[in-house]
Amino acid sequence: MIVERIERLDKGKRRIRLDNGASFSLYGKEANSYGLEPEADLDKEQYQAILEEVLIPRAKRRAMHLLERMDRTEAQLREKLKANEYPPEAIDEAVDYVK
Repeated sequence: MIVERIERLDKGKRRIRLDNGASFSLYGKEANSYGLEPEADLDKEQYQAILEEVLIPRAKRRAMHLLERMDRTEAQLREKLKANEYPPEAIDEAVDYVK
């Protein structure tokens, strides 16, 4: 996978867009620690590390936070996590976690 673009978001976040159409958000320091920059090659092991170390734990915390405020169906929870730009793998893990 190739990093197509890195867009600045609010609160120090960056949206990482990949050439396969996937995107996810990381804080600037996190993106730098993984060596992510435009046109950089992101191999499967590195992507898996980002998922396991950052995105999945963050998606789990977000799912729990969403459920603290009100009950949601699985579909509603998935839609909220998708709107927050979590990748499908992280969404699946977060939903399994809260079940």
